[in-house]
Amino acid sequence: MGIAAAAAEAQTENVVPTVKHEMRTMKRAVASENLKHAKVNTRAQARRDEPKFRALATTLDRAATVVSRSSTDSATQRRGRHDWVLAVRGVVKGYRQFDYALSDIAHGRQDAAKREALRAEGTVLRAAKTLVTADKLLKIRSS
Repeated sequence: MGIAAAAAEAQTENVVPTVKHEMRTMKRAVASENLKHAKVNTRAQARRDEPKFRALATTLDRAATVVSRSSTDSATQRRGRHDWVLAVRGVVKGYRQFDYALSDIAHGRQDAAKREALRAEGTVLRAAKTLVTADKLLKIRSS
């Protein structure tokens, strides 16, 4: 009963405060801080950073799930929630692609790693554009 009550409580919370809370949670994530200036040039560095990307992807995926269950007051908020969840899940996909690139580096496949890293960068950039649109619809950021 406790889990069902928590899930029902999360559904009644409005989307804007939920998004703001999840954004603060993501910024505070340890993996987020560690990966801001990550440089991966060796196999050892790749092995060290792989779990960090996985942890950050898990945190982002959880945030998207929480926001997808939040309530909305208008069609604009529904669209903003939809775009926000899609964008965050796109970032998760990009981080998982970076994880694959790190795995390629750890196994000595430099060319495959470069291709995967470029693919991941494109995925994250597309998701970031959608996230800006979602934030505008939800009136979280003005820029």
